Amino acid sequence: MALLLREALEIPDRTAAFVTPDATLARRVEAKLRRWSIAPQMSIGEPLAETEHGVFLLLLADLLVDDGDPIAMLAALRHPLTALGLSAAERAPAITALERVIVRGARRWGDLDDLVLRIEDEARQEKNRAPHDGALRIVRALSDALTPLREARCEDTLDLATLADALAAAARNVARDEAPGGATSLGAGAAGESVVQMLGDMTSFGASLGAIAPRDAPRAIHLLMSTREAPPPTGGHPRLAILGPLEARLQRRDLMILGGLVEGGWPAPPPEDAFLSRGMRRDLGLPEPEVRIGLAAHDFAQLANAPEVVMTRSAQRDGAPAVASRWLWRLETLARAGGSEDALKPAIDPRAWARLIDLPASPVRILPPKPRPPADARLKRLSFTEVERLIRDPYALYARRILGLEALDPPGGDAGPAERGTAVHAALEHFVPGETVADLIARLDRALALAGFSPERRRTERMRLIESAEAFVAWNAARLSAGYVAHREVRGALDLGGGRMLSGRADRIDIRPDRLAEVIDFKTGAPPSNPQVNSGLAPQLTLEAALLADGGFAKEGVPAALTHALVYWRFGGRDPGPVSVKIDGDVNEVAKETLAARALRRPRAALLFQTARAVRQHMG
Repeated sequence: MALLLREALEIPDRTAAFVTPDATLARRVEAKLRRWSIAPQMSIGEPLAETEHGVFLLLLADLLVDDGDPIAMLAALRHPLTALGLSAAERAPAITALERVIVRGARRWGDLDDLVLRIEDEARQEKNRAPHDGALRIVRALSDALTPLREARCEDTLDLATLADALAAAARNVARDEAPGGATSLGAGAAGESVVQMLGDMTSFGASLGAIAPRDAPRAIHLLMSTREAPPPTGGHPRLAILGPLEARLQRRDLMILGGLVEGGWPAPPPEDAFLSRGMRRDLGLPEPEVRIGLAAHDFAQLANAPEVVMTRSAQRDGAPAVASRWLWRLETLARAGGSEDALKPAIDPRAWARLIDLPASPVRILPPKPRPPADARLKRLSFTEVERLIRDPYALYARRILGLEALDPPGGDAGPAERGTAVHAALEHFVPGETVADLIARLDRALALAGFSPERRRTERMRLIESAEAFVAWNAARLSAGYVAHREVRGALDLGGGRMLSGRADRIDIRPDRLAEVIDFKTGAPPSNPQVNSGLAPQLTLEAALLADGGFAKEGVPAALTHALVYWRFGGRDPGPVSVKIDGDVNEVAKETLAARALRRPRAALLFQTARAVRQHMG
């Protein structure tokens, strides 16, 4: 339909109109016309909840319930009406800093006051405080502006009048610009006037409609908006219009495009009367419900008499097969009876245009990436886990370490397996021999809270980790009694020559009484399989064993030692406890082979590690 309207403009002085009773279809056609920067005359308004001002008010209602919600907070801060008394040059970098540095990742704060404390605490630990200072300023400004909502949230119940007053005051505060006196654009335009009128109606009549809980405010506002429309914008293209059947009755256009010609759409089914039956309507002298279908038929007949008419319908409606309007069936029947069936076939098919409009002029062949970084940008230092990434997905390592590309966590995302693993490692690192299972559970709970787990999820995690905590405390006590010396979270490094280093941190290294070592890695998920370790696809433990034999952990007080066993300690889930890796051969020989010292010391290696042929092929 949009393409037919656009084509009409190619002919000088030609006028066209798209007529449909389906408001959603009308708005979709209007949106398609924006592709060519065309704004037609419109007789169909926009739902208030979908306007700029309506969305702004709904966001404030969401913040009334939870002003620390990162999604609602960022949406409100980036809304075009938001100013907070600051200039755009002041707001933009502050909001960007808040999003990039603070609110991405698992949520670790409650309300805005808690968020302010968190930003202050993080700022004290940073050398460059500028991003945190900007984030702190914007959060404080938002917190001050939302004071009316925060006061309303403290009440057990609110009537709609009180809610309207709180929303209006907060909206004025948030929309206040930086000019002296703080002017706002809250009531500007047709949508702004509709929002102000709705708030006024709530103030006038809300007190008599009963009270609601503050948590129900967003649903109440959305329900009130659902019955209102913002008036259509004035003006528009003088030769194009999108109209409803009622508004199109007295219109004359060179081209009439009739859309939505499906049963249940045009004509619409007779309305159901919840109070009066058909007999009661007749007794009262009221017209039959089918009168509306007659009026719709009259509109259709008038519109179909334009000089040129295009009738369209959809194959589906609301996800189900659609039936053509009875008027299309009638026209096809009459044309077939008169031998003029071909007269109803379109001379052109705009669907072909739609398929072609976005096709590229010629396909562009994209070659697989073959990064070849210059010598000064090549990797000089890798960790144990990065060696595994280099083997499995070298391009990911290239993107992260050389291009500096990091995947961004979603704002306020739920804490997941990675955060759980971090919390477990932190709790085990600070576990003191002699502490009880209850002490370890308490440490786990604090670590989970710092990792962003909500109180409800922490209760679930505690139940999940109790069996593991009991097994760990018993296992740890037995090893210490047997004379094992435990070294936890120790850092190691190995100089490979040419300024290149292999480094990392081992979760735990236990030195046995016979001076052999056990290298232990704690896993909250599924550990690598024995074949993966033996083949070098999971090289972390074998690399740690190689560094240990070479004295790579000596600076942390761990003497050089040969390894007796590689152990994954499953913490969480079923059957927690240590699981030794079954090595094909001597563990220390496998460790040396994994390290591949001679290959790593090649002075002209294209990258730091090129021991695997797959790596060489992928990295070019």
